[in-house]
Amino acid sequence: MNRLSGAAVIGVPTRLLLLLVGGLLLLSGCATPPGTQRQEGAAAAPPSAPKTLRIGSQFEPVEGVAVFAGSSNKAAQLTWMFHAGLTAYDPQGNLQPRIARKVPSIADGDWKVFPDGGMELT
Repeated sequence: MNRLSGAAVIGVPTRLLLLLVGGLLLLSGCATPPGTQRQEGAAAAPPSAPKTLRIGSQFEPVEGVAVFAGSSNKAAQLTWMFHAGLTAYDPQGNLQPRIARKVPSIADGDWKVFPDGGMELT
C-alpha cells in the first residue's frame, strides 16, 4: 500500500470493488422480503387490487426535485402537486378539504374529544 503524507492511497481497482460491494448491499437492502409460508387451515385473504393515482402535467420537469427548483410557475406547480396539505383555507377563512375527502369536525362526530384530553378521529 502506498503512503502519501501519512494517508493511505487506495488504488482504482480497490475503489471499484468497494463501489461494487456498496451497490450490492444497497440493492439487497431494497429487495422484497421472501414470501411468508401459509399456515394450514387458515383462510387466505383475497388479494386487493392496487390503487393507482394518476397525475397530469402539461410539462416535463427538468429541475429534478421540485423543492430545490427555481421560483418559476412550473416549479411552484410541481411543489404544490407533491407537497400539498390535506386542507386549505378559503378566502372567507373556512377550512376546506383539498386532498382529504372531508374535514373532521366535532359536530359531525368525526372528531371525539375525551374528558382526559385524549382525542379520536374516525
